Amino acid sequence: MSPRAAGCRAPTASRLAFSYLTGVLDDVQKVHEAQPEDVVTLSEVCSTPHWAALWNLDNAHRP
Repeated sequence: MSPRAAGCRAPTASRLAFSYLTGVLDDVQKVHEAQPEDVVTLSEVCSTPHWAALWNLDNAHRP
């Protein structure tokens, strides 16, 4: 039985990107909850593990 017939679908690039972006948003929310009086900066977002993984995924497809 093929994976598709078994109900399994291989992750597409868009599904992976959505998953990583959702992780980034979760990370940002956690940073904001820990420091509600502060503005979450771009450098804080870019230092999250999900953002790093998304960045690596994007760069892996570049020549």
